[in-house]
Amino acid sequence: QETRSLACDAAGVGGSAARRDAGQRRYLWGFPLLCWSMVACQAVAIAMNMSLTPLAHQVAHGSYDLAQELLLVKLLADFVGRSLFLLLIPCPKGGIGFHSNSVSVHAVAVWLLELCRLPFWALVYLWASGSEVASVLAHSGVLLWLVWLPLISTGALSSSWCFVVAVTAAPEAKRPEVNLLMSFSVYAGFAIGLLIALLSV
Repeated sequence: QETRSLACDAAGVGGSAARRDAGQRRYLWGFPLLCWSMVACQAVAIAMNMSLTPLAHQVAHGSYDLAQELLLVKLLADFVGRSLFLLLIPCPKGGIGFHSNSVSVHAVAVWLLELCRLPFWALVYLWASGSEVASVLAHSGVLLWLVWLPLISTGALSSSWCFVVAVTAAPEAKRPEVNLLMSFSVYAGFAIGLLIALLSV
């Protein structure tokens, strides 16, 4: 992710227009609000993934083989999601506003991706809880390849995406601190996800 953000810098993130726009941004505790938005978005993305991984046995409804397949596909999905991010998502450009490829456009896009993931996460969570509402997931092929793989891979993609958007949106002097802020977001996502899983056991 740091390599990707450096590549974005080389694409012109720190231009004079971005420096002019920096003075117009709203800040909270020294960081632009857009950075805090990405902190929250990344935490949500990671929490969704982490809340389901410990529940693999419940998602598999007691099937040991299916639970193992869920964990293996989870590893594959992490790789697929981060690879798709590197290959498909263009580097955001600095500055405020909703011009083409701006950090604001990227921030809206990644939040929309999280909203699209929410119904799939809820479906898997309900299935793990034994709800018949999600009985479509009784077919292992549907569960593994049509729901689980896209859900986990888009979580990995959006996590990487949030990191790059946050670093790009921050003033150059603040970028090392944004790295720490996003690391905090990762741990917060892990903690929230594990808490949800523990409450579901």
